[in-house]
Amino acid sequence: ISYEGLSGEDIPAIRAESQILILNNTGIHPQLPFLCMPTQGIPRLSRIAANEISEIAEGVLKTYDLMQVFVAGEQATLPNVSKLEQVCVELLGW
Repeated sequence: ISYEGLSGEDIPAIRAESQILILNNTGIHPQLPFLCMPTQGIPRLSRIAANEISEIAEGVLKTYDLMQVFVAGEQATLPNVSKLEQVCVELLGW
């Protein structure tokens, strides 16, 4: 799925150097064990201490965003994975 496309933005081109982000499901549907999304950067697992993350309360959320945060001084958007799973199930007609 394209997070940008679902959010109403232009879908970035998939290039040879594009990476894929794979997320485990949250249990929305038994036939959907994973979600995969193309990324423009290199996805990586990060361990974040509680004092390294804070919510941006005034951030504007798009349809599939859970919240906007500062992580170690950088702004980031956390996706609503359950909502992304639900739209995948709907698009697949399950």
